[in-house]
Amino acid sequence: MDPIHCVMTTGVFILLINLVTSDSNAPNIVATCNHTTDATLGWLKPVSFNPSPLRELSVQLSESEASLVIKWTINIDSSITRNNGTWIELNGEEMDVLSYKCQYQPPFTSGQNNFTGLQQLWFSFTLSDVSVSPSTEYYIQAFNLPPPPPNTGWKYLKNTSYKTPGCESKRMSDHPQCSTHKWDAGIFSVFHDDKIVVTFTTSSASDKYTIILRNGSEILHMEYINGGGKLENRTVEVNYTGICEYLSISIKPYFPHCGHGCPLVHHKVNCSKRSGLAIGIGCVLLFLLILLCCCILRKIYFSRHSSERNVSVPVLVVYPAIDGLFQRAVMMLAEFLQSGAGVHVIVDMWESGSLAEQGPLRWLNSQSDLAQRVLIILPPQLTHTENVKPNAAPGMTDHTVSASAYSLFALVLNLVTSAAHDPQQLEKFWIIHLDQSKEKRKMPAELRGCRTFHLPRDLQKLQENLSGRADMTRSALRRSFSSFNINDKSWRVKEALQQLDINRNIMACTEVNSLDRWG
Repeated sequence: MDPIHCVMTTGVFILLINLVTSDSNAPNIVATCNHTTDATLGWLKPVSFNPSPLRELSVQLSESEASLVIKWTINIDSSITRNNGTWIELNGEEMDVLSYKCQYQPPFTSGQNNFTGLQQLWFSFTLSDVSVSPSTEYYIQAFNLPPPPPNTGWKYLKNTSYKTPGCESKRMSDHPQCSTHKWDAGIFSVFHDDKIVVTFTTSSASDKYTIILRNGSEILHMEYINGGGKLENRTVEVNYTGICEYLSISIKPYFPHCGHGCPLVHHKVNCSKRSGLAIGIGCVLLFLLILLCCCILRKIYFSRHSSERNVSVPVLVVYPAIDGLFQRAVMMLAEFLQSGAGVHVIVDMWESGSLAEQGPLRWLNSQSDLAQRVLIILPPQLTHTENVKPNAAPGMTDHTVSASAYSLFALVLNLVTSAAHDPQQLEKFWIIHLDQSKEKRKMPAELRGCRTFHLPRDLQKLQENLSGRADMTRSALRRSFSSFNINDKSWRVKEALQQLDINRNIMACTEVNSLDRWG
């Protein structure tokens, strides 16, 4: 015989002898675990000397995929004789904590076991009283008894967790809670001869169903049927006379895991099959509709040559809260634009009711969406937009500063910033300077990309662009905007701007004198 083969055979034989000998010397200890609801018994009181902590702790699904199997190992050391049990706690989503006390037979404290040559012992426990759910996280912690002294439990505690597979997993596909994932209702419903015929496939996991007929969100009819827990095609007829366009059928199953909370499946009723009476009524209505359209078109055709079509352009006005004088100038400009043909002005002082009901943010968003133009009014020498707050205007008490102007102005700056990368959206925002001075002013950073008008110089140009009447003859425009008199709104705008400019100069002089006095 080959010497090398002889040596290998001898080695295997010796290994088998050692394995048989070690198995025969291993103690036959069994762990029995029972659920307990009492955590205050005497054996839970901490003692001075404790067994060493668990060496390993793991959890997995059982072979039946219906329960959990907990496995742990105990160290074989000098503290093994003080071990009188193991405490295991299980916690999971939407479940209470479950406690189990595991005891060993024969006990480690009996001195009947021979642990020679062993370093650890494996034990396992199947949680047969806990039915696992798909896609659920379970948390397990365990420690040997007696429990550790206070404030040292973390040294002896062993933790682990396990998440069960979802219904899409083959291992969980047969779980009762996965019935809805496998149920193909195959609903079909059609309106025919004053009744709705519904066909669908039942599920073996549900013994009853609810058929619901809806018109939009309104429930018109509910019917309960017995499914018998069988897989078969069912046909149900629901009597109905009325309009079919917005009808839908919903079917609610009753699976064991969800009961009355099971999700519904929906289907829009097919209205293609109609009765002869419905077709006749539809033809008559269509004929009347065509006749009505012809009358309307005829009226439009004859009226378009006799009167000019008047379409109002919605314009939103937003401004900072400065003082009563600036407030007056803004309102004069709003009244002037409103008096012009084809412009509808939206300003917070005229919309106080809806503004209070909706709040500044919601009101500004809704009005800016509706408006074709957003006019941002700037006072003289406004070179920044931070901390714009109202100031008192000496001698001006006829116009109260708007309480909402401060917040609306800050919000509209955010809208302009958001539209900075969209030229089509940015084109909506126009900047209006109420400044008679011809010197160039520094534009706030948020508004540099917007179209700008300076009043009163560009008052005529602003009115033209808003009303869309730029194609009018220059003589007609001159007659409309150059005759400023007491009855003309534009005259009041210029007067308010002049007062605003005078007040600005007075305040500037006052400030200079004050600085000279202190200097």
